[in-house]
Amino acid sequence: MLTRGTNTLSTTIEWAIAKLVRNPKIMKRIQDELDHVMGHDCIVDEDDIPQLKYLQAVVKKTFRLHVTIPLITHECMTNCKVGGYDILARTPIIVNLWTIH
Repeated sequence: MLTRGTNTLSTTIEWAIAKLVRNPKIMKRIQDELDHVMGHDCIVDEDDIPQLKYLQAVVKKTFRLHVTIPLITHECMTNCKVGGYDILARTPIIVNLWTIH
């Protein structure tokens, strides 16, 4: 389980870096935001993330464009109706995240 999580994270980071290399204006804007909010010699901490709005937007856009796990599985806990279809309890459901994004 740990291996899966690290691989998907590294893939997403690679996509983000590749996109930023191809879009230097966006990379410059992120660097300017970091310099303005954090300063030149500071390390970004998790508590600082809410202040970095543009960086958050770029990360969210990367996740939207490059879904690392396109299909996830769930199981219905109770009988329900979805889109006019009756779904019984304990039925496995496969969700396509690419379609949602």
